Amino acid sequence: MLRAPKLLRMSTQMAATVAEARVPGHFVPEIMKSSSTAGQGTCITVRLTPNRSYPFGPSPPSLPKKPLKITFDMGVTPSLSTSAVGTSLNFISHGHVDHLMGMFGHARSRRMMNRDTDGIYYMPKGLVEVVNDIRSCVKRLDDKSEMKGGGGGGEEFEDGMDVVGVEAGVEFCIWSGKNKEDGGVFCTPFEVDHVADGEGGGECRSLGYFLKSRFRKRVLKKEYEGFEGKEIGKLKREKVKVYDEEIVEVPIITYTGDTSAGGITMVRPGGGGSVLADAFRSEIVLCELTYLEGGEEKSRGMAEERKHMHVDSLDEVFRSHGWDREGSNQKVVFFHVSAKHGTSHMAGKKLKANIPGFLEGRAGLVNNEWWQGKGGAVLWV
Repeated sequence: MLRAPKLLRMSTQMAATVAEARVPGHFVPEIMKSSSTAGQGTCITVRLTPNRSYPFGPSPPSLPKKPLKITFDMGVTPSLSTSAVGTSLNFISHGHVDHLMGMFGHARSRRMMNRDTDGIYYMPKGLVEVVNDIRSCVKRLDDKSEMKGGGGGGEEFEDGMDVVGVEAGVEFCIWSGKNKEDGGVFCTPFEVDHVADGEGGGECRSLGYFLKSRFRKRVLKKEYEGFEGKEIGKLKREKVKVYDEEIVEVPIITYTGDTSAGGITMVRPGGGGSVLADAFRSEIVLCELTYLEGGEEKSRGMAEERKHMHVDSLDEVFRSHGWDREGSNQKVVFFHVSAKHGTSHMAGKKLKANIPGFLEGRAGLVNNEWWQGKGGAVLWV
């Protein structure tokens, strides 16, 4: 059953401003050990640790007690049964098998771990019907002993999945504290260019996901700066408004999903005011990159035909978002590299040899070799 995403609206009297991506923000993003190989499987898990030292001012908002764990795409990979186990917030970019077929096993693992709540699986709205058809097949295949009530008698099967259809440009809240007016963590999907109309679930399109935090911040009015605490307390008791309030919005992390270069290039370089523009101001951008053969016409043609990213397109894409400007300090981690480039370490060397100069020291690659004890979650180049 399709459920509408939970919306959280802030007061219209407060001006929301998008803060420049910088450390530290409201949350510190970290990529956990993940896996991604073109055509074989992609499953990337991130951890968002709340920054309790952020200067919220008096009466700070409530933050999550524990870091938020989020998984992007659910292909059948080693990370699906390790880093991604137990994650309740999951985002599916499109309907290709190497990006979603692991979600059914993931939900079963959560159920076996006796999780109190269903896992939430956000996906393009047009994909929901197809996924629910697959769920029905899985229910028929699964052991009757797993049915609610012990099996037999036609009890309802509990698959532990809350499938939520989302649309490009429609923001929804994925976490909020007790006082929802204080803010929370939000996601805005954006359309990319990979799955054509009629593929992967009818009208379904491929989506990228932009995660940001938005919180109320209280700032002492200028006329009361320098006042002692006792004086401020007295004014407050006299019902004097001593604080101004503003809403501060900070980009956290962006996941492009599979896409061609055209799907994530700003038409007007440096332009603002769009979800895509704000998404590329995130502290970390997870960007697909399939082909690493610099200057090779054949692979560029394959990237264009199959709607994937080629290393030769990185300069245009990231310049269009201003990453070449002085002071730009965001980081990009690439995923979905073709297996023909060899191990992750071999692919990392090819990437380093072909990336634009302004990305040097800021670019990394999802390391598929972590489970063999060869490095951490990301190989920085």
